[in-house]
Amino acid sequence: MYKCTNSNAKIIIDGFVEFASSVESTRIESELLPQCWEQINHKFPERRLLVSETCGFISPYLPVELQSSLIFSMLSQMLQEDRSEIVRRSVIKSLAIVISAITDASKYLQV
Repeated sequence: MYKCTNSNAKIIIDGFVEFASSVESTRIESELLPQCWEQINHKFPERRLLVSETCGFISPYLPVELQSSLIFSMLSQMLQEDRSEIVRRSVIKSLAIVISAITDASKYLQV
């Protein structure tokens, strides 16, 4: 699949959420997040949008420490570097979800 349609994205995200809700966070960290990280600079904005949305949807299933480190870093990098407005909007929504769970006040200054 090169470009991801809205219906495909929903199916993929639903699958990721189902996976994240049914396994330990270590599996999410070792199996799902590396795949997301590889896609943050993909040439198609649809893929990058999928990464951003996935980060927001799976973050409730991750420990706060992982949200405030890896997920936060991925989304922050995307917000700073992505040229697509739709991707940046999605990143902002996902960052809002992640930040609501973070207790480290220093992260607020990084957004």
